[in-house]
Amino acid sequence: MSSTQITALLDLLHDDSDTVRAAVAARFRELGHAGLTALEEARDSADAHLRARARILLHEIRIEELCERLSGVLSDGDCDLETASVLLARIENPEVDGSTIIGELDRLGDLVADELASCQGPRQRAEVLGRVLAEREGFNGNADDYYEPKNSFINHVLQQRLGIPISLSAIYMMVGRRAGLSLRGVGMPCHFLVQFETDGETFFIDPFGGGRILTRESCKAMLAGFRHSWREEYLQPVEDRQMVRRMMANLIHIYHKREDSQRLDRLYGFVNDIQGGQS
Repeated sequence: MSSTQITALLDLLHDDSDTVRAAVAARFRELGHAGLTALEEARDSADAHLRARARILLHEIRIEELCERLSGVLSDGDCDLETASVLLARIENPEVDGSTIIGELDRLGDLVADELASCQGPRQRAEVLGRVLAEREGFNGNADDYYEPKNSFINHVLQQRLGIPISLSAIYMMVGRRAGLSLRGVGMPCHFLVQFETDGETFFIDPFGGGRILTRESCKAMLAGFRHSWREEYLQPVEDRQMVRRMMANLIHIYHKREDSQRLDRLYGFVNDIQGGQS
């Protein structure tokens, strides 16, 4: 498409007809990179009306592309927790810088690796994550504002050092794996833990609880405190893909309570089978 035709399309963004604007938006989507480039230039236009319309459409297209990418990651048998978590954060805010997130995870991973070098015995290795992430770096559970949606987004958790059980568990896993630790998520009802296996021993780490080490009996007691029945299967590790789906389930639960139909529709668009409120 010529620059003249693109300019004509941009002019049509001034039209207040929903039908015309929908047709123009569809055409910009078809144009791919060229369409995005034109909208990026238009969002800085001196024309305030065009600038506002271009920004809205550009935002919508970027979110659609990110949703498609996340759907692809979730459909992959080897779903990568880190990639999916960054995409989920960018769906909420396309301006989130993935390289900044990765850089901070790398830095934290190096701290854990340095600490592991002086550890003796399996339990000391299990305690390293809590010592570095909770005690030194200040990662804590956000009990005061538990249902704040930002608690589910990796960029916010890294910036504010606050999260819910599953988002903190994701941080622990991404950081610990960088340091060579064998870590998997444990999706108990009402709570989320990290399983660490080393030298034939299994430990359960509670990131929301400051990285403390839990036994099977303390996990059982925790569920009793939530007035929830116990099953041995609750301590079985889950796949990274299941973790991401549970993160979305939490967000769906929160957005439903807030009657945020736009964000609900976005998540339901590719996660139809999620049940909410699991943390």
